[in-house]
Amino acid sequence: MKKALLLIVSIAALVAALFMGTSAVVAEKQQKPGSQTWYLDGWAGKATGVSSLQMVRYGTIHPDDLILYSGLDMVWVADQLADNDSTFNDGSWVLTLNTDKNWAPTNTDTPNITVQIGGHNPATGDFYYFDTVVGTNGYIGAANLILVSLTQTKTATIFKGDYLFVRVTNNDPNVKHTVYFDDGASTLISPVSDPGYACPELASGILLGVGLIGLVSYVAIRRKKATVR
Repeated sequence: MKKALLLIVSIAALVAALFMGTSAVVAEKQQKPGSQTWYLDGWAGKATGVSSLQMVRYGTIHPDDLILYSGLDMVWVADQLADNDSTFNDGSWVLTLNTDKNWAPTNTDTPNITVQIGGHNPATGDFYYFDTVVGTNGYIGAANLILVSLTQTKTATIFKGDYLFVRVTNNDPNVKHTVYFDDGASTLISPVSDPGYACPELASGILLGVGLIGLVSYVAIRRKKATVR
């Protein structure tokens, strides 16, 4: 009975370690420098201390939608905090919003929208903004997509323990609009100067997985020695 229990615990630990190792590998890939895609989601942000939705680089995108009323804004906060200072050099950020046809009825219309990007400190509740200028603000009617390109004009840093965020304001007078998240259609793409936005999953996942294997191995050796005696 004890051998069977030990075998079950060992298998469970190995499966957990493999799962954590896989998660760590995914996190490592997401931390590599270069342009990253953040998928805007309809679920609330994690541990940010603000009324916000979240954006993710991988994982489940919940098929909700959001009504953004005239004159109001919505904030999407990264689901991962910066494990180290992450400095972005100048470059272009691109926001796409899957929305209704009324925000820009024709391809020649300019959507009344403001987009801001920066960092959020969850301890103080403060936001700090990157210096950006609008490069492109247009509408792709065939796909119902608003596309806003922002050129970052100065080097900016998301500090350790803070979150990357994007704020979208509906400036369309007296008109509310819907934003959709199905299949990851609404996204924020960082510039090629993205340092990888370091997150803590990699080291913790590997260490915990190795720890589980080591613990089970230790118990197995102790039990084996006790049996020999």
